[in-house]
Amino acid sequence: MGAACLGQASGGRPFLDQVEGRSIISNEGDLLFPILIEKGVLVHGYPIGVSTAEHVGGRTLAKGMAEATDVFERDAASAREVLAGSRRRTAELCPDRIRNEDSSLFPMTDKVPRPEELLALNQKFKEVEEGNGTDIRDRFMHWAEQLEQRFW
Repeated sequence: MGAACLGQASGGRPFLDQVEGRSIISNEGDLLFPILIEKGVLVHGYPIGVSTAEHVGGRTLAKGMAEATDVFERDAASAREVLAGSRRRTAELCPDRIRNEDSSLFPMTDKVPRPEELLALNQKFKEVEEGNGTDIRDRFMHWAEQLEQRFW
């Protein structure tokens, strides 16, 4: 099975399309950040500017991975190179992302919005998650494992 077929069959490509199209990572940028900005948190620097840059980086990686799965049958060497590089950069991005959220974004989110704003925000986050499908991450992990077994 080629990577393009692999991506389509097991849910990886739809996940990558959702990441690249912002629906997976829009909670913070579209829902939380406007509240923080309204409360006086600066757009640049920690935590909003850094998180926004991480979102852009994640979408760029997802787009490259999606494109690589589409061309794998025609150019396996290039696709494998893109997938390996994206995999490496994703592995580098994730710990930094988690550290930034834990040290700056989450503490600020606990302190800045009013309790009723947090309740409304939580509901909106749930609605986004439901719209993405509750199993999208599981399908992506399955797809990623299949890629790893087949091509590495």
